[in-house]
Amino acid sequence: VQVKVLTISDKHLPFAENINVIVTSDHGMCNISESRKVVLEEHIELEWIAELQGYNPNFVIKANEGYIDSIYHALVDVEGITTWKSGELPERLMYGNNPRTLDLVVVADSSWSVVQYADKNVSSGAHGFDNNNKTMDAIFYAYGPAFKTNYTSQSFNNIDIYPLICEILELQPAPVDGKLANVKDLLKDTD
Repeated sequence: VQVKVLTISDKHLPFAENINVIVTSDHGMCNISESRKVVLEEHIELEWIAELQGYNPNFVIKANEGYIDSIYHALVDVEGITTWKSGELPERLMYGNNPRTLDLVVVADSSWSVVQYADKNVSSGAHGFDNNNKTMDAIFYAYGPAFKTNYTSQSFNNIDIYPLICEILELQPAPVDGKLANVKDLLKDTD
């Protein structure tokens, strides 16, 4: 395969030196396989569940009345998954007490899968794992007049990109969880 890299220059676009470019992804990917699969129906009784939402590697469960603890205790020590009651999730996951977390949250551990039924096959890769898993890191490349050159930043959360873009465009950002302070070091000093 022949690849030609085209760079924007004054020859192609007279105002090229005024353009800021950001290339990013929304998440990384993790290798998974059938040999590392947790099947929920093998650990909990389906009649305990009022509602099950999600797909590999995340599920949220609404328990039938009186079964929250039964489901929790059946799953909490299962190898390959982590289970939390709603409201007990680590703050870094940013689920908080949102009603969409239902009663329980189940997340597959790195390189594991979680499915409802045994006949559900898993592919060779997935995303949506714990954000402490380095394979979930996204890419971020940027260049242009707003950015430092030959600079490598510490990791930051994707939610910090929106305030960064607003700063570059001199726009007032809407209230979000992202913080410009987390990515301000990417920008050239404007003093």
